[in-house]
Parts: sequence; C-alpha cells; structure tokens
Amino acid sequence: GERRRVLSEHLGAHPLMVVEWKRLLREAGVEEVHVEDWSDEETSFRPTVARPFPDFAETFSLGERISIL
Repeated sequence: GERRRVLSEHLGAHPLMVVEWKRLLREAGVEEVHVEDWSDEETSFRPTVARPFPDFAETFSLGERISIL
C-alpha cells in the first residue's frame, strides 16, 4: 500500500520480504541461505538505528496526540 510506496521512494528501491528474497535466490539456483535480522540492531556498518517512519509518540506532543484523536 501507501507505506510500501513511500518506503520505496525513501530507499530508491522496492523492498522485498525475506521470503521473497529466498524465493528469488532459490529460483536462481542458490540452495542454502544464512539469514540474520539486523533491522532492529546497531551494527558496525550502522552505529545507530534509523527508522524511515518516526514513531507517532516521538513526533507529536501529548497535547497534539490528544487533539488528533
């Protein structure tokens, strides 16, 4: 949906789920794939975790959240 489109524009590429990557690799002849979830962890390549969509609670003050609801 809309979130996927915005994420695609932000990344400059169409994001795929792990199962989609595995299927594509299997179709290309790759038999074994080792998968590590780095999405929520800091790594040497990414010292801070940056999210493409800020948390609603971090974006708005309590008063703003109440007025939106």
